[in-house]
Amino acid sequence: MTLQQILESPIINQDTTIIIRNTNLRVLVRGCWFQDGILNHSQDTVESFSWQDDNTVHVDIKEVCND
Repeated sequence: MTLQQILESPIINQDTTIIIRNTNLRVLVRGCWFQDGILNHSQDTVESFSWQDDNTVHVDIKEVCND
């Protein structure tokens, strides 16, 4: 699953806060779905995500190894 698929889901609206983290739970970017920082990660592969009832979505992305 990619971040784009989550952004297109019905749980996301213009007021949803999206927090993108790496596998070490370090915050990479925080904002709304339409902000460039979030959209720059739209093709990233999602490891897991959670939705909170305060309209916040935490997305943990898989890190790409370039070995």
